[in-house]
Amino acid sequence: MNRTREYNKIVQTSNIPQRLIYKPDTPLNELFIIDKRIKSNLSNILKCKYEVFNVRNKITDVQNMCQDILNKLKDISITYTNPQEEDVYNTCFNILKSRINEYKLQTIFYLRKCESDHNNKKQSYHKLVSTETENEPKNSINNPSYIQQEILQEEVNIRLRRQDSTQREISQQISEIGNLMEEIGIHVSLQEESFKRIDDLMKQSDKFLDSSLFILKKGIEGVTSTRKSLIKFFMFWIILAIIFWMFRR
Repeated sequence: MNRTREYNKIVQTSNIPQRLIYKPDTPLNELFIIDKRIKSNLSNILKCKYEVFNVRNKITDVQNMCQDILNKLKDISITYTNPQEEDVYNTCFNILKSRINEYKLQTIFYLRKCESDHNNKKQSYHKLVSTETENEPKNSINNPSYIQQEILQEEVNIRLRRQDSTQREISQQISEIGNLMEEIGIHVSLQEESFKRIDDLMKQSDKFLDSSLFILKKGIEGVTSTRKSLIKFFMFWIILAIIFWMFRR
């Protein structure tokens, strides 16, 4: 039995979206592309943290892109077809705003750290120059204690660079885990919306099934009463014909 017409009627009368809520041609597509560019710039900042000029330029680019996303979020105008679609879009907007706040904190942290490292390096350099100037006769290249001190200092610098590299990798992994958890949250919310759609469809189907059974029952009762009337009608004419035949004989 073909129930396509009834199914289409259920879909038309229900408030359930029957198409993708997130479409590639929506304004969100452009915003998430800018979000990926921001992440790429932040990862590049870690690679050149001792280059103050480059870091400042990249941080300025990140801040401009963050402001661009906020401005576009204010200007977005979407006509929602149902409450479920509005909830999904609001969730995406909140995720973007949360990421923007996180990016701003990261840029402030990177800028301060870069300035601090640069100042420390500069102070160490001036201190070393002044020390060498004061102790030039003692800190000769041929002096074994001076050579040993330089070797120890170089080992300390290597150890510090390794620690910085390890911390950078750990921070990147934490950031990736956070992004993964956000994407999982989006998928879970979309799955919840799908389950709600299925539940609503089942409830609507039960209502239409009850009404169909009621109409079918009324139809059967009508056919039964009509059949009884037809039997009585034909029995009356048969008896009348028999009586007429008997009178003729």
